[in-house]
Amino acid sequence: IDDTPGNSFGSRWLQKIQDNANPIVEMREKKDEYQLVAEIPGMSSEDIEIKLSDGLLRIAGEKSESHREEDESFMFSERHYGSFERAIKLPNGIDHEHISADAKNGLLTVHIPKSAEAIQKERKIPINVK
Repeated sequence: IDDTPGNSFGSRWLQKIQDNANPIVEMREKKDEYQLVAEIPGMSSEDIEIKLSDGLLRIAGEKSESHREEDESFMFSERHYGSFERAIKLPNGIDHEHISADAKNGLLTVHIPKSAEAIQKERKIPINVK
Protein backbone atom coordinates (compact mmCIF):
# COMPACT_ATOMS: atom_id res chain seq x y z
CA ILE A 1 0.00 0.00 0.00
CA ASP A 2 1.29 3.45 -0.92
CA ASP A 3 0.85 5.74 2.08
CA THR A 4 2.44 8.79 0.45
CA PRO A 5 0.42 11.88 1.49
CA GLY A 6 -1.69 13.19 -1.36
CA ASN A 7 -1.19 10.03 -3.39
CA SER A 8 -4.69 8.63 -3.25
CA PHE A 9 -5.84 5.63 -5.27
CA GLY A 10 -7.50 7.95 -7.77
CA SER A 11 -4.36 9.93 -8.55
CA ARG A 12 -2.26 6.75 -8.86
CA TRP A 13 -4.89 5.31 -11.19
CA LEU A 14 -4.94 8.48 -13.32
CA GLN A 15 -1.12 8.50 -13.52
CA LYS A 16 -1.17 4.84 -14.62
CA ILE A 17 -3.57 5.68 -17.45
CA GLN A 18 -1.38 8.60 -18.54
CA ASP A 19 1.74 6.40 -18.42
CA ASN A 20 0.06 3.83 -20.69
CA ALA A 21 -1.49 6.32 -23.11
CA ASN A 22 1.22 5.85 -25.75
CA PRO A 23 3.02 2.74 -26.89
CA ILE A 24 6.62 2.38 -25.77
CA VAL A 25 8.95 2.87 -28.75
CA GLU A 26 12.63 2.59 -29.58
CA MET A 27 14.59 3.63 -32.65
CA ARG A 28 17.47 1.46 -33.88
CA GLU A 29 20.03 2.35 -36.53
CA LYS A 30 21.30 -0.37 -38.83
CA LYS A 31 23.64 -0.17 -41.81
CA ASP A 32 20.95 0.39 -44.46
CA GLU A 33 17.91 1.40 -42.42
CA TYR A 34 16.44 2.71 -39.22
CA GLN A 35 13.93 0.58 -37.34
CA LEU A 36 11.22 2.03 -35.16
CA VAL A 37 9.86 -0.64 -32.83
CA ALA A 38 6.66 -0.04 -30.83
CA GLU A 39 5.03 -2.29 -28.24
CA ILE A 40 1.43 -3.02 -29.27
CA PRO A 41 0.35 -5.98 -27.12
CA GLY A 42 -3.13 -7.28 -27.84
CA MET A 43 -3.46 -5.29 -31.06
CA SER A 44 -3.50 -6.43 -34.66
CA SER A 45 -2.39 -4.61 -37.80
CA GLU A 46 -6.04 -3.65 -38.41
CA ASP A 47 -5.96 -1.63 -35.15
CA ILE A 48 -2.95 0.46 -36.25
CA GLU A 49 -2.55 3.28 -38.79
CA ILE A 50 0.84 4.65 -39.89
CA LYS A 51 1.19 7.93 -41.80
CA LEU A 52 4.16 9.97 -43.00
CA SER A 53 4.03 13.74 -43.50
CA ASP A 54 6.52 16.60 -43.20
CA GLY A 55 9.27 14.36 -41.80
CA LEU A 56 6.99 13.01 -39.05
CA LEU A 57 5.97 9.39 -38.77
CA ARG A 58 2.59 9.15 -37.03
CA ILE A 59 1.46 5.91 -35.43
CA ALA A 60 -2.16 5.85 -34.29
CA GLY A 61 -4.39 3.08 -33.08
CA GLU A 62 -7.10 1.93 -30.77
CA LYS A 63 -7.15 -0.95 -28.36
CA SER A 64 -10.67 -2.17 -27.69
CA GLU A 65 -11.80 -3.85 -24.50
CA SER A 66 -12.19 -7.58 -24.93
CA HIS A 67 -15.58 -9.26 -24.61
CA ARG A 68 -17.06 -9.19 -21.09
CA GLU A 69 -19.47 -11.68 -19.60
CA GLU A 70 -22.80 -10.50 -18.13
CA ASP A 71 -22.05 -11.63 -14.56
CA GLU A 72 -18.42 -10.45 -14.62
CA SER A 73 -17.05 -7.42 -12.78
CA PHE A 74 -13.51 -6.21 -12.16
CA MET A 75 -12.06 -5.71 -8.70
CA PHE A 76 -9.34 -3.62 -10.40
CA SER A 77 -7.69 -3.42 -13.81
CA GLU A 78 -4.42 -1.87 -14.96
CA ARG A 79 -5.03 -2.66 -18.61
CA HIS A 80 -5.29 0.30 -20.98
CA TYR A 81 -7.98 0.62 -23.62
CA GLY A 82 -8.65 3.46 -25.98
CA SER A 83 -6.89 5.36 -28.71
CA PHE A 84 -3.35 6.67 -28.95
CA GLU A 85 -1.17 8.61 -31.36
CA ARG A 86 2.60 9.05 -31.45
CA ALA A 87 4.50 11.38 -33.78
CA ILE A 88 8.21 10.69 -34.24
CA LYS A 89 10.52 13.04 -36.15
CA LEU A 90 12.50 11.02 -38.66
CA PRO A 91 16.19 11.62 -39.32
CA ASN A 92 17.38 13.23 -42.55
CA GLY A 93 18.49 11.07 -45.46
CA ILE A 94 15.73 8.48 -45.60
CA ASP A 95 13.98 6.85 -48.56
CA HIS A 96 10.38 7.98 -47.98
CA GLU A 97 8.99 5.81 -50.79
CA HIS A 98 10.13 2.47 -49.35
CA ILE A 99 9.09 2.66 -45.70
CA SER A 100 7.34 -0.55 -44.63
CA ALA A 101 5.99 -2.08 -41.45
CA ASP A 102 5.18 -5.46 -39.94
CA ALA A 103 3.54 -6.60 -36.72
CA LYS A 104 4.43 -9.79 -34.85
CA ASN A 105 4.17 -10.99 -31.26
CA GLY A 106 2.96 -7.64 -29.90
CA LEU A 107 5.65 -5.59 -31.63
CA LEU A 108 5.21 -3.19 -34.55
CA THR A 109 8.42 -2.73 -36.54
CA VAL A 110 8.61 0.14 -39.04
CA HIS A 111 11.48 -0.26 -41.51
CA ILE A 112 12.80 3.14 -42.60
CA PRO A 113 15.46 2.67 -45.29
CA LYS A 114 18.29 5.15 -45.62
CA SER A 115 18.53 6.89 -48.98
CA ALA A 116 21.35 5.82 -51.31
CA GLU A 117 22.87 9.30 -50.97
CA ALA A 118 22.90 9.08 -47.18
CA ILE A 119 24.57 5.65 -47.25
CA GLN A 120 27.22 6.88 -49.72
CA LYS A 121 27.94 10.04 -47.68
CA GLU A 122 28.80 8.02 -44.60
CA ARG A 123 32.45 7.07 -44.40
CA LYS A 124 34.86 6.03 -41.71
CA ILE A 125 37.42 8.64 -40.68
CA PRO A 126 40.85 7.24 -39.87
CA ILE A 127 42.53 8.32 -36.65
CA ASN A 128 46.22 9.17 -36.94
CA VAL A 129 48.48 8.28 -34.06
CA LYS A 130 51.17 10.89 -33.34
